[in-house]
Amino acid sequence: MVDKIAKIVYDKNKKRKVLNKNDIKTISEKIIDNNNFMVPPRIEFGNKSSISDTVTGQTNKDSVTFFIPVMESSAESEYKDLDVAIDGGKIDFYNYYFLETIFHEFAHVRQNDIMLKRRNSVESNLFSICHKLSLINGFYAANYRLFADETDAFIRSAISTYSVYRTLPLDMVSEHDSWVYETHTLNTLMPDYEISSKNETVKSPSEILLEKADNYNHSKVNVDVERYRNIVKSKNELTIYKKLLLGLPITYEEACYVNMLKTCVLDGEKVGFVKKLQKKL
Repeated sequence: MVDKIAKIVYDKNKKRKVLNKNDIKTISEKIIDNNNFMVPPRIEFGNKSSISDTVTGQTNKDSVTFFIPVMESSAESEYKDLDVAIDGGKIDFYNYYFLETIFHEFAHVRQNDIMLKRRNSVESNLFSICHKLSLINGFYAANYRLFADETDAFIRSAISTYSVYRTLPLDMVSEHDSWVYETHTLNTLMPDYEISSKNETVKSPSEILLEKADNYNHSKVNVDVERYRNIVKSKNELTIYKKLLLGLPITYEEACYVNMLKTCVLDGEKVGFVKKLQKKL
């Protein structure tokens, strides 16, 4: 699947064109073909979401909608905010951003699929609880980056997109640009963890969300807060990578390890960071 998607991106970058509606649909179909979703989503397009003017994509139970005008304006804003120049220029960056948007929405499709299949796992239980918490009026909008389904989607989409771009030849993606994209990917791993070196403590997104949720009436959306608390607080045998995906608690030592990997990448060292994170300290 990665090779097929990479070819589409390569052809568009080479022609100096941004991924269009047909490209987005084709990439989406290749992702669907590569997965055994119980409900393969329809691919739709719109100008803007009814939820917010800044939403680039929206996933429902049976459809994924992309808002290309918003994707373009968001990509332009992100491009202007870059700290370093991209050798491939605006087109390469736009296509990177578009591809990340596609993978982000399909991370949500995967989550819905897991809940439909009723898998009894940490992630399926967390996704189910987060879905119920999102029904609390205003709660999701105020705290969405703390939700397990969003931490999972942001990290998965960043890693998937980087995995595609790193397969492109050097005449298309320079070592400098590859470093920029890798750094961006690593920056998605722990943005909402609160780390104190003074106290050597780490507060995870799931713990912060739990504290915020305690201020609301959960009974209205049928959330078992104690069950959520047990999932978040209980010890598990998950890898660092899996904990980060779900925004679960990590130790101070694990946080230091992740930051060490980021420092090595920033210094230009070639690091297979995903493999490095597939461990338990």
